[in-house]
Amino acid sequence: MLSLFIEGVVAAGFFLIYKLIAIKMGIEDVARYSIIRRAQMPVVTFLLLGMDIALLRYLPIAGNIHQKLYYFNSAFLIFFVLTLTMWIGVLIFIDDIYVFMFGTREPTLTGIASFTFFTSFGLYLIIYSWLRGNMRTLHFNLLNLLVNFLL
Repeated sequence: MLSLFIEGVVAAGFFLIYKLIAIKMGIEDVARYSIIRRAQMPVVTFLLLGMDIALLRYLPIAGNIHQKLYYFNSAFLIFFVLTLTMWIGVLIFIDDIYVFMFGTREPTLTGIASFTFFTSFGLYLIIYSWLRGNMRTLHFNLLNLLVNFLL
């Protein structure tokens, strides 16, 4: 029941965030925010390579804490290496990425912020999967609520 309530609050929060962005910053920034949110899942999916799903599957059946930590550390290492690779690629091809994402070669704070957002969201999913895989219902629900209002 708590999970259902938290998901409802998060869904309502999305509408509130879009409304606040539209009021404070304008329609163009709502469109940018929406594009960044839509680009989030393909990028984060690449960075995680399914490790968040694997943690949800293998943590409950792991024999002891050492095996659970091994799974978590492996998932985090894969995420770290791929994220580092993404950031190196972003720094090398930053002009082309800006043209692709924003239609301009001029660096903007939105560009760097979006890749920081992708990195932090991937980290959130790893931690969320750890908590959920260990059946820490209250913890993963509170984390979900907190992160969705911060991001």
